Amino acid sequence: MSSVTRLMHEIRRLLTERLSMLFIAITATGAVWFSLNGDGRTASDAYIINAAKNNAFLGAFCFTLLSVIQFHRDYKNNTDAIILSSTDPIQPGYTLRYPFW
Repeated sequence: MSSVTRLMHEIRRLLTERLSMLFIAITATGAVWFSLNGDGRTASDAYIINAAKNNAFLGAFCFTLLSVIQFHRDYKNNTDAIILSSTDPIQPGYTLRYPFW
């Protein structure tokens, strides 16, 4: 199984979970809410810049929380050893072109 296939499988798995869909909806709703309730001296401050900054913080917080929940699920179900053993620590076929010394 190639890396791209594994990545697509993980993306498909995350998009079918209710919790990740909830965080996507919270982030999208936050973008609309921050745009409608903006305040600033200019229109771009009120409706674009401040809304984008606030929503970026909200999205980063939701993504961090989702990552912690997913990592804890692997730890709780004792599947972290399986995940670590199925990944390649060294990519096959990698050659060092420039020595570090």
